[in-house]
Amino acid sequence: MLTLIIDNLLNNAEQYATSQVSVRVHQKLQQTILEIQDDGPGIPEEQQPQALLPFSRLDHSRDRRSGGIGLGLALVNTACQRLNIQLEMINTSNGLCVTLRFIDTANR
Repeated sequence: MLTLIIDNLLNNAEQYATSQVSVRVHQKLQQTILEIQDDGPGIPEEQQPQALLPFSRLDHSRDRRSGGIGLGLALVNTACQRLNIQLEMINTSNGLCVTLRFIDTANR
């Protein structure tokens, strides 16, 4: 499931990036944090919950023939819930940053 999460997030970042995708992994307190940042248009904050729903297509100019059916982020969300990974999407001045927080439950 972790491979599915990372693969879908990287594919989305690559698809919507203008020219750059960056990946950063770091440790903070008892958490490992993975950040995937693209320099694309982002997802409006009010549409982010909808983006996590199955068959959600925020870009109305696209249809199934042009790629995707709106399951990528929904699958990511479900897999994160099953693996107890916190998923967060934040629009930055550089695009969208998706953050995954892996909490070390052994040291809690």
